Amino acid sequence: MEIQNYVFQIGKRQIVAPRNITFLPGKLNIITGANGSGKSSLLDFIAGVGSSATNGKKIDWPHTRTIAYQLQKTHFFPNLTVAQTIRLFRSLSYDVDTTEQPLLEAAKVAILDPIASTPMGRLSGGEQQMVLTYGHCLLDKELYLFDEPMSGVDSAHVEVMLQLINQLVTARGKTVVMVTHHLEQLEGMTFHHVAL
Repeated sequence: MEIQNYVFQIGKRQIVAPRNITFLPGKLNIITGANGSGKSSLLDFIAGVGSSATNGKKIDWPHTRTIAYQLQKTHFFPNLTVAQTIRLFRSLSYDVDTTEQPLLEAAKVAILDPIASTPMGRLSGGEQQMVLTYGHCLLDKELYLFDEPMSGVDSAHVEVMLQLINQLVTARGKTVVMVTHHLEQLEGMTFHHVAL
């Protein structure tokens, strides 16, 4: 999976000079870079929703219908409860049997069940991120894009949520591309690093 001659330019300001970027299929791919370096714009480009400011040639990427994309800031049906939100994710794809995936079941019991009746609009930003990350992990896609999914998540839950994402690769053979500012949170995980 490659992007040839990828460029990100706003007006005359070139944010990412033309370059080739390689991602590894069936692996955890991590994008890092300074604020404003174009990490989110790169994910938008991969997902097929990028602006005209980004350009390049995608080689060996799955069709956009087979991509799940968790944006950094998502305004997600604020009146739906957490339980309704998870049911919505389950209805979008095959129903993962969480009892056969102990980590999914443990995360549901420890993190989601206590807030199951709470409307999404009443959750903190970190709680919303955890619900949406869990929901995306229920989907059956070829490629998963996560834009800073640990943003606002308290330290007590970061490890579990990162394990859920990593399990997409290790247990299900999926490809994950994730943006983060915190490589130290990935200690002990195997990943391919793309620095912008």
